[in-house]
This record gives sequence, structure tokens and C-alpha cells, in this order.
Amino acid sequence: MKKVFIIGGAVIIVLIAIVIIISLVFKSPKKTETPKTSYPSENLTLTYWRIFDEKEALEPIIETYQKQHKNVTIKLVDKDSAEYETELINALAGGTGPDIFMIHSDWLPKHQDKLAPMPEDYLSVDEYQKTFAPVAAQDLISDNRIWGIPFYIDTLALYYNNALVRKYNSSLNYQQLSRVIDNPPQNWNEFIDQTKKLTKKNGSYIIQAGAALGTANNVETAADILALFMLQNNTKMVSEDQKTPTFNLPITKDTGQSVYPGTSALEFYTSFARPNKETYSWNAKMPDSTTVFIQGKTAMMINYAYKMPTIQNQAPDLDFKVVKLPQVKGVEKRTDFASYWPEVVAKNSKYPQVAWDFLKFATDDVWQMQYCQVTKRISSKISSNSGLYVNQEYRAFGQQVKTATSWYKDKTPDKIDQIFKDMISSVVNNNQPAQKAIDAAAESIKTLWRSGTNNK
Repeated sequence: MKKVFIIGGAVIIVLIAIVIIISLVFKSPKKTETPKTSYPSENLTLTYWRIFDEKEALEPIIETYQKQHKNVTIKLVDKDSAEYETELINALAGGTGPDIFMIHSDWLPKHQDKLAPMPEDYLSVDEYQKTFAPVAAQDLISDNRIWGIPFYIDTLALYYNNALVRKYNSSLNYQQLSRVIDNPPQNWNEFIDQTKKLTKKNGSYIIQAGAALGTANNVETAADILALFMLQNNTKMVSEDQKTPTFNLPITKDTGQSVYPGTSALEFYTSFARPNKETYSWNAKMPDSTTVFIQGKTAMMINYAYKMPTIQNQAPDLDFKVVKLPQVKGVEKRTDFASYWPEVVAKNSKYPQVAWDFLKFATDDVWQMQYCQVTKRISSKISSNSGLYVNQEYRAFGQQVKTATSWYKDKTPDKIDQIFKDMISSVVNNNQPAQKAIDAAAESIKTLWRSGTNNK
């Protein structure tokens, strides 16, 4: 009988052990779960096309990644920006394109069919929106997937010639002059006031420009500046379904009054190049806006951060600073404008998961800030833009990252920019009424989109 109890007890112990093992296995599925994306073990090479930046900006990041993933080689290839898009399209169509490359921030609708989205388990849309500037989510998330990841964000800001301001206010004492220099225009009313004071002209001939604004072809980024004015003026640029341009249409104010914010923005922009306007300070006969600023013959210019090294190299003694862009007086919410080149992954890459893993690694906080310090660019991450940036002179650009926006141009960004320039020229050169010019521009874009014409 005792022997039977011993055998029975042993059987019970074995059964209990089996139950425990089974329960542990089924209670811990996450520990044995296969990841959605697996990292390959074979040797592989990723080709990476870039423009603008020197190799030194990326090489330390690539070298570190390759040390951690000894089977991966990343081949960095510098490309010329002039023929970049054409060369890229041809290479991708011919099956010889890169695995990783750059696109402009308004190119996603045009090239989305050539791209592989980020694997969903690498970074969620929610995490992306909490990490990167709002404009990056606006431009690079489509169909609830992430299609690009930016190292940096550039914004339009106000370049301000201290020397010309100091010369105009030479009668002031030191303290008074310091207050003027330290308080550049905060809104467009103050900007107009400064423009009128700092413009010198003989009839319609401009000796010194108060502001480089108003024309289409010799104001760099003219189309972006006009779009910025429209957005600051609460213009609805396109319809909700993103199929129809609406920047020429009226909106109804709380008072019930109908106003045309896009038209008002066009009138404001072109007023700086119309001799019959009090803001007249610029014309089509002048060199491009950056050249005139470098020559010290214009007091204010709106441009991106990437122009800073050009100005400093060509005019090392020029006394200027860059400040945040003026806003519409009385409007509390800032509206700024962004332009940048995010990194993307090719749809036909053999190793898209590795390419995305590298980009996620490269935009880690430490590496991204090192990249920004080397390139003098502004971090695309929200958390990185709360204090000082690369140095004091770039501070204004960083302060605008969180408030920067853009607008949807479908598959025709280059052609739309040209239509905006043509709209400006029709007002300035042909004296066409602003409403007629903006209606014609909207109709041209509408026809362009309906025809399916694009820049591919």
C-alpha cells in the first residue's frame, strides 16, 4: 500500500510539473514572439544618394552603424542638385537606383509610388508626431504610414542689416540705437514702417532697398514667401479632398463679411514692387535678393537658413542678423513656412527594413544633433528646438520649427511654383488686378491637376 502511495505521489508531481511548464509557455508569448520585420544575416550593401551636405556630416554615423552591423555596407554617393531628380527617376526606373535617397518636402505625392514606407513596428505614427516637427508629419505621413524622416527643418526668416539701420538712426544716442537694433519688426505693420524709412530712391530708381520683396524672378523663394503670406492671412489653399485649389476664394468672417485673404496677400506682396505704392522698395531691374543683401544695399530680406554660409563667406564683414519672421498684427498663433529634404527608402530596394533601421539609427538624438552641428542645420525634432541651437545666429530658425507649415501641391510642385511666379508678374509687370491674376492662377492649377500632368 505504501508503494502505491509513493507511485501515485510521483505521478501527481510529474503532472503538476507538466501543468506548470505548459502554463509558463502560454503565459509568456511575447518572449518568443517573432518580430514583424527580421534583420538579414547575409552581407549586403545599401546605396545612399545625397545632395548638398559634405560626406563628413554622415560618415561618422555610417561608420558606427557598420561596426554594430558588420554584415552591412552603406555606400554614400554625392549627387549634383541640378540634375538630381531626373537622374534619380531614370535610375529607379532602370533598376539601378539607390536604396536610400533624399526628396524635397513637397515631393511625396509625386514620388510616393516609388517608396517603401517605414515598417510599422519601427516607429508608430503617434510616436513620429510626438518626436518630429508638425510640418514633417503634415508632409511625410500619408495613408497612416510614415514615408520619410527628416534630419533637419529649414524655415523662412528675416535677414536684417544692422549697419543700414544704424546709419538711418545715427542721430540717436547709444542706448536708443541699441533698442532699435534689438527690436526688429515683430509684425508686418512694423515691417512696412521700417521699409519706408530704410528705402532710398530717386523717382522710381531705387538707390537702397528697404526690403527685397514684390517681384517673381529676382526674389529668391518668391513663391514660398507669397504662400506664407497667404497662410498667415488664414487662406485655405486647397479643398478638403485636396483636388481643387481654393486660395483665390473668399472666406466669411465672424461678422458675416466676405473677404479674399489670398488676394489680399498677393496685393501685399506685390506692393513692394509697385511704384505707386508707399511700400515701393524693389523692382525687377535689381540683381537677386541675396546678391543685393550681400552688397549691403538692402535692409531686409526673407530667406532660408541655408543661405547663411553664402552670405558669411562672400561678405564676412557684413553687419547683419537673422530674426523670426514678422506675423500678422493681432494674431496670436504664429505661422511660419518650412522647406527641407527628408530621407526616404526606395520601393525596389532589396533590404528596405535595413535601410529604415539605419535611418532610424541616424536620427537618434545624439547623431542628429551632431549632424546639425556639422551642417549648421536645425534639428527636425521638437525636443531639440527649445534652447540654443548651433550658435546664436541660427536661433531664429530653430524657434520657428514648431510653428512651420507648408501646403499641398499634389504631383506638380515645380509647376505650381512657376504659376505663383507668373501670378506675381502679371500684377507687377502687366498691371493686372490682383483678383483676376489669382483667379487665373487657380484655374491653371485646376486644369493641371485635372489633366493628370505632373513633373515626372
